[in-house]
Amino acid sequence: MTWPGYQAGVWRNFRADLERLHPDVTAPSRHTKQGLETLCELSAKSHIHSEAEVLKYYRNFLTITDPLLMDQQITTNEYNSTFFKGFHPSIQTVIAQCLWQVYPHHPFHEPFPIEALDVHTLVNFMTVLLGL
Repeated sequence: MTWPGYQAGVWRNFRADLERLHPDVTAPSRHTKQGLETLCELSAKSHIHSEAEVLKYYRNFLTITDPLLMDQQITTNEYNSTFFKGFHPSIQTVIAQCLWQVYPHHPFHEPFPIEALDVHTLVNFMTVLLGL
């Protein structure tokens, strides 16, 4: 089956046809907690090997979490803890060690805020400690 918008070569019409067929395409459901969990699981399975990969993960993370935070679908603690879960466990250990040195009195049961270790500092830690 070919849609009239596609046959006419008019993107607006074709898009409208697709949105009628798949109404959730434009819904805010694109940024979901499940999508965030999937991003973090996939990211944690791989080793980050470069600054570009850290920045790519961070951009993808923000793309999903910003709407979730604005809609109060996740808390600030969920935001912070989920960010670190997106790194391979060996890297999580390195990050935690660095943060404990900087913030030795931080409550053990609370996640470190992302602001405690900005992305560029994270890249520097990883470069020095892991030889990226």
